[in-house]
Amino acid sequence: MVQLSGHRSTRTTFLCVLAAVGVAAAAGAARAAVIWADPADRTIAHLSTPILLNGGSAEVGNNGGIMRTYVVPFQLPARPAGTVVTTADTQFWVLRNGAPNMNIDLYGLTPRMSSAVLGTDAYAGVLDPGATLIQDNFSTNALTSSSAYTILHTDAGGDATLVAYLNNAYANVGAGGWVFLRLSCDNAAVPNLNSYFVNAAETTWQGPRIELTFAAVPTPGATALAGLGALAAARRKRR
Repeated sequence: MVQLSGHRSTRTTFLCVLAAVGVAAAAGAARAAVIWADPADRTIAHLSTPILLNGGSAEVGNNGGIMRTYVVPFQLPARPAGTVVTTADTQFWVLRNGAPNMNIDLYGLTPRMSSAVLGTDAYAGVLDPGATLIQDNFSTNALTSSSAYTILHTDAGGDATLVAYLNNAYANVGAGGWVFLRLSCDNAAVPNLNSYFVNAAETTWQGPRIELTFAAVPTPGATALAGLGALAAARRKRR
C-alpha cells in the first residue's frame, strides 16, 4: 500500500500524476482503422425475382423502369482487447444522374457471418423498420453534382449511430463477421431515369469505406482516481 505523507502539495501532486497516468493509459490504447468495401457488394435490381448486379459503378433509384438498391459488405477487423469503437465515419463517391426527385437514405443491415448480398436486402421507400437508419437523406440533389463525383460522409448524427451499430455488430458476430451498409431511395414510386451512381468496391481507393477508432473504455478506478486528483487540487486552492 502506498502511504501519502508529508506536505499537502506533495500529496496533491501525487494524486494528480496517478490520475494523469490512468487517462494516458486509456488514450494510449486508441487505434485507427479503415475498412474497405468488399467486392461482394451488389446493386440489386428490383424485379419479380431480384437480380444481383456487379460492377465498378453501383446504382440507386430507377433506371430503365427498374428500381435499384446498393448494398455494401464490410468485414469487421480484429478489435484490440479491452476496447470498443469510439468514432466512425463513412465515405462514398456519388454522382447524380440528372436531377432525381428522391433522396438516398443510408441503413445498416443485420450483421452476418457471410459477405453474400441477398435479394431480400433490397428496399425502396421511407423508414425501413427492418434495418438501422444510419442517416436520413444521406445523398440529395443539393449535396451532389451531375458532372463530377462528390465525396459524401456521414454527418455527426450518422457517425454516432454508426458507432452504436458497429459495437452491436462486434457483440453479435465479432471480428471476422460482416456488416452491410445499404443505400436506398426514400421514394418507392420514383419515376424512370431518377437515380444516383455510386463508386463500388471495384474502384479501389475511390470505393466505399468506413474509418473508425478503437479505444479503451476508462475503468471505474481510473475515473475515480481522476476525480480524486481534481478534488484534491480544488481543496488546495481553497486553503
